Amino acid sequence: MGFNLKSFLRRAPPDALRQYLDARNISLSDRVDWQNSTQTQPDVLFGAITALNQRDLDAVITDFENVEQLCDAVGQIALHSVAAGDARVLSLLQSADTNVAKSITLLLSHDVLFEHALAAAYADRLLRGRSWGAFNIDASATIGFSAPNLPVFEVELAAALARPDGSIGKLKIDKFERGAINKNGEATGLNIHYAIYSEGHPVSDVEFLGDELKRETRRPVHEGAILYDVDGRTLDVVASGGKAIRNRIADSFAQNMLGIKGKLRPVTVRHFALNRLRGPMAFESDAADGIKMVKVTLLRLARVGSRYERLTIEVDPSDRIDICTRSTQWFGDADPLKWTDWYVTHATLRIVFHPEPGRTREKAVSIQLRAPNGSNLRDQTRQHQVVSQRYLARWGLVSEPGR
Repeated sequence: MGFNLKSFLRRAPPDALRQYLDARNISLSDRVDWQNSTQTQPDVLFGAITALNQRDLDAVITDFENVEQLCDAVGQIALHSVAAGDARVLSLLQSADTNVAKSITLLLSHDVLFEHALAAAYADRLLRGRSWGAFNIDASATIGFSAPNLPVFEVELAAALARPDGSIGKLKIDKFERGAINKNGEATGLNIHYAIYSEGHPVSDVEFLGDELKRETRRPVHEGAILYDVDGRTLDVVASGGKAIRNRIADSFAQNMLGIKGKLRPVTVRHFALNRLRGPMAFESDAADGIKMVKVTLLRLARVGSRYERLTIEVDPSDRIDICTRSTQWFGDADPLKWTDWYVTHATLRIVFHPEPGRTREKAVSIQLRAPNGSNLRDQTRQHQVVSQRYLARWGLVSEPGR
């Protein structure tokens, strides 16, 4: 789905919007009276912005779309992680009172850090997904040299990311430091982030140039990343193409950039501990994350050692009684949740969020968890990210061997 300017304006504080427009020397004074609250309503601002000349409008849309990428839970962690080493920028961020304002503040105060935050957020959204691999560096491994061999690594990386026809496009690596941010937003260590940009095959698109259609050729860029945790001695590799490609990239990075060889151990992905849901749970959360209610609506069980025996218990989301109590009421002494030779293979959690600022409707998402590590958490909505990054471990529903 493309960027929705009107939706963005509903969430953006007028003061932050005015700060942005003044900094960009874009005036809405002929259409908007910033001192009049009725003139700063989303519909009025939308009309004023869309009436700008094409050059200014394109610049505003580009900036606001990028700002929006840093307004969810993942984006805010990325934003603070890249600013962790700059006291001035951190102070400015702390003075901003909304996520949109923080993102606009970073854009205006330090455009390089803003680009790094975008790269960090992009990579963080793909962690634990299909394009991700993680590796531990053995404690016994030592750094073999002080000067990384970047030219050789770039050649090997370009070859690993060769296009489907075997050709190699342009490659750029952008290295920057970012703080390791814990679940409470505190810096706990240092990561070196290598943002990777590789050129894909040219594609032809039809675009409007003025009132006329014209076919233009563009060369899309594919993003990837390597995150090196200095203290934890781990590598996260984000790249499409499959496990073999990520292993190849990790080996080349370890050898050429860290000076070690043959000392990487793949990290086992997290497994879900779904048997905890066989009994009632409190699902505690922080008020700042806006979770109103968590309800287990479905549990699927299987018999240990059997390939075919399955049993599903499901309740209506509107049922005020939890699924464990309902199961006891329905089955009594034969309650399958108490069978010791059966285990939970699938669970659905319905999570209701309080309305976002400026809205009246609650947001509900269904989290699907399947043993051992399947889920729909890759959907990457803000709400999915909040649950994935902060709460599954707190609720005791995941175990993460290898880290």
